[in-house]
Amino acid sequence: IAALVISSIFTGVGARAFPDILRTVYSICVFLLFAHFRLSPSETVALARSWVVVALLISVAGFLSFLGVTLFGMPQNPLAYANSANLGEQAVRVSSTLGSNTLILYIQTAAMFCVLLIGSSSSSVLQRRLLQYALMALLLVSPFTISRGIIGLVLSLALFGYVSRDRVPALWRAKRALACAAGLLVAGGALATIWAVFPAEVRLDGDRERFRVEVNAQKNAYYVLHTAALRMFLANPLAGVGPGEFGRNVRGFTTSGERESAWPPIGESIDYDPHSAWFGWAAKGGIIGLAGWLILYGWILGQLIRRRPSEDLFNVRRLTGIALVGILLNGLHVEISHLKFIWAFLGIGMGASQSQEVLAISNPGAGCQKR
Repeated sequence: IAALVISSIFTGVGARAFPDILRTVYSICVFLLFAHFRLSPSETVALARSWVVVALLISVAGFLSFLGVTLFGMPQNPLAYANSANLGEQAVRVSSTLGSNTLILYIQTAAMFCVLLIGSSSSSVLQRRLLQYALMALLLVSPFTISRGIIGLVLSLALFGYVSRDRVPALWRAKRALACAAGLLVAGGALATIWAVFPAEVRLDGDRERFRVEVNAQKNAYYVLHTAALRMFLANPLAGVGPGEFGRNVRGFTTSGERESAWPPIGESIDYDPHSAWFGWAAKGGIIGLAGWLILYGWILGQLIRRRPSEDLFNVRRLTGIALVGILLNGLHVEISHLKFIWAFLGIGMGASQSQEVLAISNPGAGCQKR
């Protein structure tokens, strides 16, 4: 927060920095709330159950809206809206539910909390079955997105699967699928990041009947925005253009040709602000802003992965730390700072002490024991 305030003072943006500062304060407060109130195993299970129910309801509502908009031409609504994407020279219609990839994110997060359910000493057959269904849903939706921490989540589940033979048979049976999904998602995440920065278009050459690849044939909107972000950073490396100022400066740091050739096109009324990607923070906060976030994430990661005495290797905290690594990797092209349920999950991981561990993997028969 201090880094954002200093950056706003250096750049003279004044009150226009307030939305970014407010978002940051809100995210950190969510994190501290869950980290401070160290949940007992029973409270964690209750929270996980509640989240699974909420995620299920929102997912069903979002999916029905998705079908209505895309298949039956129903009016766009807060749950789903239609848009177009350009694949080569062919435009296809896509739909987004509750914002970009949010439906899939709810399914991922539900699976994340399902992992917490299985560590309870009173785990029932219903809870184990719920975990199986959550893993199936996770593997089904994984190919459709590599954003918002899914790389770290699947890596966590893959590692968890290989050490859960006695504790969680459902995960042990799915260990190969989880490991394959983790490997594919890491590779997919790297390719998606490269494509977002150095877009390539694959065309079918009708004359020669073969495929050819044209690099930068049509620039993805991410490419144009990231290019603008790097130019803003280079213009003022210390403090950037100022919090909240990205959208106001895009026009000045891009050419009309770049904006018009992007897909989707970037119009004159620019409302783009990758406020929570690393590119966005480099543009808005410069070295000062990036340093603030790096210190915060470095401290959280250090707390999560640090080994405590008599603590098993694969526990809630460490699994959360692995997920955080995935979130930070995805920060090259997606959000890292204001997804409240991810901050809540980080808080739960931070608050999990040895006396309140939910995943006693190294001692399968012990369950959750008070020390």
